[in-house]
Amino acid sequence: MLVTLIALGIAAPSLAGCAEGASAPAPTVTVTATVTREPTIVAAESSPSPNPPPQLPTIDTISCESMLAPDVDAYLRNVGMTPSTGPWQYFELFPTGANIECVWAAPENPRSVRFYAWSALKPGEKDSFIGMVQQSGYHTETGADGTWLIPPEDTYPIDDGFLITEEWVAYADTRERIRDIVWAH
Repeated sequence: MLVTLIALGIAAPSLAGCAEGASAPAPTVTVTATVTREPTIVAAESSPSPNPPPQLPTIDTISCESMLAPDVDAYLRNVGMTPSTGPWQYFELFPTGANIECVWAAPENPRSVRFYAWSALKPGEKDSFIGMVQQSGYHTETGADGTWLIPPEDTYPIDDGFLITEEWVAYADTRERIRDIVWAH
């Protein structure tokens, strides 16, 4: 874009050494400028990227301390619960990879208990595990997070939560508490 500015009638300041009272003719000033605009690049608004999923544990790194979200772990400890650790013990799945069962209990209140378990799966184990639980009366419900294993209606407690993917299976004593397990996201 070409911008031309013409200024007429600009009075020049008095110059040192000019005779007093002498007047100089008013100069005419012409300014020519060329302005080029860079294209404006508007970055598309990006939505914040979700937290990357935590790295899945190995046999050497799996623990009750690393299993739960920090706020859940802190809450359980604040109410006097501590974890007991053992291997995965559900149905007839005998994992050879990383697996754990954490039973959180308050020693002074034996009714105050929470169960969490998680196991890595090898390729093909998901289908065989689903087949085993279906023989026990469970049915499946596929969702965005994986496949939920739903216990038979005559089972107590009815709200047990099993979530299974191609890579892992997670268990909590309620379906909502599966989200407490950091590797089940």
